[in-house]
Amino acid sequence: IQEEKSKSNDVVKVKTEDVDTTDLVKSYGFGVKKIQINPSKKVKFSIVNGAYPELFGVALDGETGVAVDNFAMRGSSAIGYHTMNRKIYAQQLKQLNVRCIIFQYGINVVPNVRKDYSYYTKMLVKELRSIKRAYPGISIIVVGPSDMSRNLNGQKVSYPNIALINREMQNAAFETGCAFWDLYSAMGGKNSMPQWVSKGLAQKDYTHFSYNGAKYVGEMLFEAILEQVQNQGYLN
Repeated sequence: IQEEKSKSNDVVKVKTEDVDTTDLVKSYGFGVKKIQINPSKKVKFSIVNGAYPELFGVALDGETGVAVDNFAMRGSSAIGYHTMNRKIYAQQLKQLNVRCIIFQYGINVVPNVRKDYSYYTKMLVKELRSIKRAYPGISIIVVGPSDMSRNLNGQKVSYPNIALINREMQNAAFETGCAFWDLYSAMGGKNSMPQWVSKGLAQKDYTHFSYNGAKYVGEMLFEAILEQVQNQGYLN
C-alpha cells in the first residue's frame, strides 16, 4: 500500500477467518505487509475512513515453490512500460523476488494488416529496455503471437501478417538480450487455429484460447523452458 498524499490516518483493514484484523497503514513510498493466512479461509479487505489509498496488488504466494502472477493488459500492444515509475517498479520486482518476466503480446497488432512492422520492433525494444533498466539482470521471455483466423471466401485462414509480426517480435527480443518463444510455430503455424477450435482448445472467435487450450499452451511453454535448462546443464 502506498499513500503519499493523504494527511489522515486512513488505513486498510484486512480480516481473515483465522487471525485478528490487521491494519495496513500508509507508507511514504512502496510498502509491503506480509500476513500469514490459511489458504482455505476467506480474506476480506476493507477501506475505512473514506480513504483512497494506492493499492498495487495482492500476492497470494506460498513460502516455497514458484509463484506466477498475471498482469493482464487486454487490448494492449505492449505500450506504456517506459512511462511507469521506474523506482517503484524496481521495488516491486525486488520485494516479490521476481526472477523472470513472460512478455506476451502481438495478437492485437494482427488485425492491422500491413507489409512492414519494423515500427513494432522499435516500440518493443524501447519497452523491453525500460524494464531491464528498472531491474538489471532480470530474465525476460518474449512470447510471439498465436495463430489467428479470418474469414476468406467462407474459409477460416490465417492472417497473412502473423509471420511478419512474429519475426519482428523475435528481432526485438534478441536485440535486447531476451529469450523468444515462437508460439505460432509451436501450435502448428499457418492455418493451425481451426484445428485448435475443433479440439476445444480455442474459442470460436478463432483468436482466443479456451481454458484447456491456455493450460496446454502453458504446459508447452514450461516444457520448452525445461528443455533449454537441461540443454544448458543447469539440472545436471
